[in-house]
Amino acid sequence: MAENRRFYWMKLPNDYFRQLFQRKMRKQTGGIEMQLIYLKMLLYSIDKDAVIPFQGVYDSIEEELAEELGEESEMVKETINFLEANEKLEWTESGIFLPEALERVGSEGTSAERVRNFRRRKALQCNNDVTECNGSVTGSDASVQCCNVEKEIDIEKDKEVEKEKKKKVEASAYVDDPELNTAICDFVENRKKLRKPMTDKAIALFVRHLQGMTDSVQDQIDLINTAIECGWLTVYPSKGEQRQASSRQQVMSADDCLQGIINGDIKLEGGDFF
Repeated sequence: MAENRRFYWMKLPNDYFRQLFQRKMRKQTGGIEMQLIYLKMLLYSIDKDAVIPFQGVYDSIEEELAEELGEESEMVKETINFLEANEKLEWTESGIFLPEALERVGSEGTSAERVRNFRRRKALQCNNDVTECNGSVTGSDASVQCCNVEKEIDIEKDKEVEKEKKKKVEASAYVDDPELNTAICDFVENRKKLRKPMTDKAIALFVRHLQGMTDSVQDQIDLINTAIECGWLTVYPSKGEQRQASSRQQVMSADDCLQGIINGDIKLEGGDFF
């Protein structure tokens, strides 16, 4: 079986370096170096779903990335700080994510490449047949053949896009309920924005903790939404549940006091009452 390779490329508009963000970066100290480092980072991430992973070989991802790109670690760190401040970089549980890479990068699988090459050869053959044959192949026949090839390419690309979407959905399926799963995904994303990303183990423990607080899916969603609004790193019981827990503690304290009186450990004096 032939190897199923995938090819990637990065597309930049002709006014890329005239955009405000690029002009702002260029005006920074060492701006030209920062522009080069950013382009290298984009290229480095194109086959990694726009994520640059931290491999743990060096003490920090800045040092690792400097080694990978062949740049000074201090300049790489300044570039990362600038990108984060301008919302061009996000921290994840595995490394750093570059949103622009998803916009600028394209890819295709081996099957799509074969169809594209077939289309090119077929188009050349159609042109030769139209010009050299005595009407055996008409221009309309050539158009129909080329149109069919176009459809095959579109079908291949649609299949690849659907596969990628399915992978992402399956990777984020924490619970069966779709609304609750969406809320959990929102909470995980919010933790990334707070620079406190969660590992897979932490997410599993969080879901268990959430389900242990209440059986109601809607209540679980409300607890998550409250945690996101308040910027909390986990969920906490509602005020009503806190009051009930406090009331139970008070009743238990009174029971303990009564048992102490019965046992003679506590003696009542004048004016003491319940």
